Amino acid sequence: MASKQQTRLIGNTIKLLKAEVGGWWVNFHGSPMTRSGVPDILGGTQRVFFALEIKTKNDVLSVLQRYTIDLINDDAGYALVVSTPQEAVSFVKEILNEH
Repeated sequence: MASKQQTRLIGNTIKLLKAEVGGWWVNFHGSPMTRSGVPDILGGTQRVFFALEIKTKNDVLSVLQRYTIDLINDDAGYALVVSTPQEAVSFVKEILNEH
């Protein structure tokens, strides 16, 4: 379960992504009925798929989260662990500039 700080970070990141790069962004909420290890934010813009795992300085990435991020980067799009909304936007802009 996400901490209040992490929940706030996720919301602020989605707002900034929409404002800075447009596209479609959603917070993926884990539950017993969903797959574990899916990054917190899924989305896309300009026909490019992104997955962002939000971690505060005290959070630790699980082995399953690392595996999922690696799978996405290998086949499906671009994924990264970020700590700030600005870091997420910079990552997305960098990838979009390469396309």
